[in-house]
Amino acid sequence: MKKLLFVLVLFAVILPVKVSAADIVAQAAILVDFETGEILFERDAYSLRHPASMTKIMTAFVLYEEVAAGRMSFDTMITISPNAAQLSRMFGARHRLNVGASYSAATLLYLSMLPSSNAASLAIAEHISGTEEAFVRLMNDHARQLGLHPDFSNSWGEDHGGHNFTNAYSMAMLVREFIIRHPTILQVTGADTMEIDRFSMDNTNRLLHGSRYFEGADGFKTGFTRAARSTLAATAMRDGRRVITVVMNAPSGNAAADDAATLLNLGLNWVNITIEGVPFSNLSSVVQNGQFLVPVREIFERLGFNIGWDGEARQVIMSRADTTVVLTLDNFLFRIDDSYFWLDVPPQLIGNSTMIPIQAVLERLDYSVEWDAFSRTLDIGTRED
Repeated sequence: MKKLLFVLVLFAVILPVKVSAADIVAQAAILVDFETGEILFERDAYSLRHPASMTKIMTAFVLYEEVAAGRMSFDTMITISPNAAQLSRMFGARHRLNVGASYSAATLLYLSMLPSSNAASLAIAEHISGTEEAFVRLMNDHARQLGLHPDFSNSWGEDHGGHNFTNAYSMAMLVREFIIRHPTILQVTGADTMEIDRFSMDNTNRLLHGSRYFEGADGFKTGFTRAARSTLAATAMRDGRRVITVVMNAPSGNAAADDAATLLNLGLNWVNITIEGVPFSNLSSVVQNGQFLVPVREIFERLGFNIGWDGEARQVIMSRADTTVVLTLDNFLFRIDDSYFWLDVPPQLIGNSTMIPIQAVLERLDYSVEWDAFSRTLDIGTRED
């Protein structure tokens, strides 16, 4: 008996998703695996576009770098300049800041990142560099050091004619580097609300609360201008797996949130399958009661089974040599030849795919199955006579 090793690399999942560019309404989008930096999906991710208030991510990154260098702390008090006070009174501003008022750097950080105060970002910039122009040079220096597109022209996201451009790839990689270097930023961007001057201010990220709440989402930043339309950088983590997405130039804030949720689901559902060194891609998976459900046809045809479907009985019939497997949709019992076995999770039709609990079925077919939680790898060995 010779054991052959097959490897399925399965990432933590909740819902099955197969995404094409047609499913995304934003003009640019990207999905990145946090641990590896691998790009799982991209649509026009390298074209330059206005980031709108996603610009504030770089402003916050520079602030964290200044704190890490010991040049200031989050308790440092920052005095509001006439420029910042005036900006806080422009149309769309949600909270006025008065000339001469002082706030901690932490308070202005929250004000910049949650309700997206332009004036708070400007106040941070002026405190760090003296002028916004000098701060912008610092922003672009950091962008160059990170290998990102360096064309910021202000600290808060105004569209300055032919300037203040970046791309979805650069913003996603900035978010990734931000979390790696300064993971406490997630305590900021994942907060639902903040309080300032006895006012409560909500986070503009729709994935964190309300009707578009996304399980596992814990940041990052929204944006909107007429030129940029709606933009959103977002990250989510489930079962130890984190992914990052950026969408740019979506028609509305709801559309940006929906696109981000679709892509986050894709990342959390992502299935890379390698069988005898031949990879599959874009296979969806589901986890229910600790069992992986995967599309039956792709895997079992690769393992040499013929797949049939009895529509009246709602049964999948798989045969190979002298072995026949019969699985009935939504039925916990399945049959191998003349023997019946119980499943903890029944086969299901999800979307256009018949999904079956892969580990339970393979073990009953005398495949050895081992799960490595650290590498998130399901090792499947089969036996030959």
